[in-house]
Amino acid sequence: MAWENELQDASFRGVLFECISTDDTHSKTLAIHQSPYSDDAEIEDMGNDPRKISIQAVFAGDSYLSDYYKLEAALNERGSGELIHPIFGIMNVQVINHTVRHDEQNYDSCMISIEFIKAKTEKKEVFLDTELTEEIDLESVLTNPTTALDLALEKLKILDNNKFVSTINNIRTSLQNVYKHMGIGKGFIENILSPHTWAVGLIDDITNILSFDTNISAMSKWRDLNNRTKTISSFFDSDDDTPNEVKDLATTLNTVSSIAVTQSVIKNTQREMTENKTNTSSNNTSSDTSNTSNKETSLTAEDLAVVRQQSRNAINELISYERSKINSMEAVAQVKELKTLADQVHLQIQALIDIRPNLTKTTILVPCTVHWLAHYLYEDMSRASEIRRLNPLIRNHSLLENGMEVAVYAR
Repeated sequence: MAWENELQDASFRGVLFECISTDDTHSKTLAIHQSPYSDDAEIEDMGNDPRKISIQAVFAGDSYLSDYYKLEAALNERGSGELIHPIFGIMNVQVINHTVRHDEQNYDSCMISIEFIKAKTEKKEVFLDTELTEEIDLESVLTNPTTALDLALEKLKILDNNKFVSTINNIRTSLQNVYKHMGIGKGFIENILSPHTWAVGLIDDITNILSFDTNISAMSKWRDLNNRTKTISSFFDSDDDTPNEVKDLATTLNTVSSIAVTQSVIKNTQREMTENKTNTSSNNTSSDTSNTSNKETSLTAEDLAVVRQQSRNAINELISYERSKINSMEAVAQVKELKTLADQVHLQIQALIDIRPNLTKTTILVPCTVHWLAHYLYEDMSRASEIRRLNPLIRNHSLLENGMEVAVYAR
């Protein structure tokens, strides 16, 4: 896949700009040890230097100067900031310098050459409050395609009543087949003349069938249900006479139902983490240290990352589908809705991943203190108190002996 298919909107500290080229420099720090009067040298690799990024940005048009001033203010701020690289995405960078070029041939534009150096990512809190971000409103993603289908049906009813009746019957049959395919018992489809009502109802019904109280792993059930949502549109494409508005809504239902299943996973994981947090608080106040371990959540951080990636792929496919429509303002609006949806899903799952890493054990290889171990594992000496809390049976935290196993949170 070419990079042009994955381009992102370039920005720095939230200020958008047009990018015409980028240069990314990777170099190493090498220590050269050479004896006098010798042509040979020992080269010691001391690791990689921070990545350097050169970007050519351009502003053009009547308002180019005000847009440039916004970027200039962002570039002149002290400290590191967030850069959205058009190819590599989010980076924490520091500005080295920037050069602005004007020329007489292009009086309503300017070109800015910016040099960044990649900064160390700020440490994230490990123990965050287990509160979800605002719940995603999936109905907003269905508004454009359901409205388009509603208008198409009204027009069809006036121009060709027979085709209108046939289309309605096909939609009803398709919905019944979808419910049967998803394993949902539903005998009669109400409000078939209201696309928005039955589309939202379908999503709600799919959301409610995912349960986590059986011996089957949550990840396996998610995969099975998510795979079934991918074929929803096939039940609506009965023949070549199917209106395009029906196909558009059916394609949207593939993605929205997949995200609805993901929402069920997020809510369940959140509930389990909240219960674990309550249990941990209770155990910490008890003198019995044998019950301090948490019950594992149904999905690990790695599983959540897979769910996030699959959700992103589903949304990207729908964005590509919408962009294939030529000169459609509705498609532009729908792409904007889908970009917002992708960002919301990413933030929700990232919040769950950041709440608490997996609990694991590490073996002490050399005698050390708990502060040295915290620095060695996390480059954060202040997390020594966390290690002490996880290991209440260790009496002398000033001397962790060789071969000792210590409970820690995974990096």
